[in-house]
Amino acid sequence: MKYCKQCGSEMKEGKDFCTNCGTTMAHSEPAQTQAQPETASANRSSSQPPAFFKSRKFVIFTIIIVILAAGAFIGYQIIESKNHPSKIVLQFEKAVDQKNTKEVAHLLNSGQEEMEVKDTDTKMLLTYFKDNPDILADTLDSLKKDANVLDDGGLIRTNKSNEVFLNLTKVDKKWFVFTQYGIHFKPIYFKTSSNQELAEVTIDNKKQGKLKENEKKTFGPFLPVEHEVIGIYKGQYGTAEIYETIDPADNPERKIMVELDASGNNISLDSNYDEATVFINGESTGKTVKDLDSIGPVSKDGSVKIYAEITEEGQTLKSDEIPVTEAGQTINLYIDDSPILEARARTEAAKEEVARTLSQDKTEIENVVYEHYSNISYGYFSSAYDLFSSSRKKAFSFAGWEEGLANNISNDIKGVKVESVNGNQATASFEMVSRDYTPNRDILVQTWAGKWHLAKENSFWKLDDPEISKLNERLE
Repeated sequence: MKYCKQCGSEMKEGKDFCTNCGTTMAHSEPAQTQAQPETASANRSSSQPPAFFKSRKFVIFTIIIVILAAGAFIGYQIIESKNHPSKIVLQFEKAVDQKNTKEVAHLLNSGQEEMEVKDTDTKMLLTYFKDNPDILADTLDSLKKDANVLDDGGLIRTNKSNEVFLNLTKVDKKWFVFTQYGIHFKPIYFKTSSNQELAEVTIDNKKQGKLKENEKKTFGPFLPVEHEVIGIYKGQYGTAEIYETIDPADNPERKIMVELDASGNNISLDSNYDEATVFINGESTGKTVKDLDSIGPVSKDGSVKIYAEITEEGQTLKSDEIPVTEAGQTINLYIDDSPILEARARTEAAKEEVARTLSQDKTEIENVVYEHYSNISYGYFSSAYDLFSSSRKKAFSFAGWEEGLANNISNDIKGVKVESVNGNQATASFEMVSRDYTPNRDILVQTWAGKWHLAKENSFWKLDDPEISKLNERLE
């Protein structure tokens, strides 16, 4: 067995160079076929590999260590330079200028752990800075001053004033090696209450939860910038939203009290018809203007529309539909009642016409009864027959009827009373005393009572059907 003199690796048979390190080997005498045990032992001892520290592997390993150490040193210097206070301020200023929400969020998260700043939060911050450039200028100026203090080895007292809410701060060393800096702020919280039970509370369009009447709940944490708090009230007369815009610059406390007062969304109602029914968004409330007087809370974005409706003289009239557009609004539900007044006038005129027509009909009916019997008394049988209706004339002929009146002397009507007039039908009651000659030339006096049913034909009342009975009789 042969070994390389350079690296000590086993030489492969048939090779005159080391396959491990490439050293060329000199040709040697053929080995003895047999060797004494002592000689073989001495040969093995003289062919052992040299020490590791003299090997090629050690040299390569050492070079790698040196390169890694140099790289680590350079990396340390780079990271250390990036964590320089002034560099952090420049990064923040550049991120704000470029609207880089992820970088701004990273810097804000690096200096505090009370809340996790997300892209949506930094968008609000950037909008706040855009709307308040003076605050942005003051913030950057304050951060640069903080950087100078830290460069000189000083300490920063966070949140030095209410005007500047971002500070540069030193944070714990990462892996106990690097000195790090971050942007520090103190989050704010909203202690919210309401005088109505709210279906939902949202802050910056994010749902926070429900709120019972007079209950207090704290929501947060939030960036110390302007926020919009909305309470959604769902009541009998629609949905109302109560808005509150909160700017921490006006509130030095970290827990800011927010009172969502829903009573400001009430409205008052007025109308020239207090008994008119109130409709909201096309649906009846079942209550009158007088019953409600005021309603609320009501949404004031124009989505709630109100009108009043009343039925008079068979006509349904309503006011204009008025949207609710402002808090405390007085809505005048005026109903134009001129059609009602006209209808009343027409009704009165119709009543007068009916009364006049009824009176005229009664007079005509009475006259027909009187004339009929008067004509018989005077022998004007044809005129009396003409006062019969067409249907009665068909029942018997004039000749047969006239023959039955040959012995009649007179017919004295005691009184006619019109009992009913219904369209072209009427009924009149009367009493009558008739006198007729008997075959013995005595005078038969008969008393009659009954009714005539009349029919109106061609605008004239005619005797149609009698209900007459004899009460008594006597001879004179």
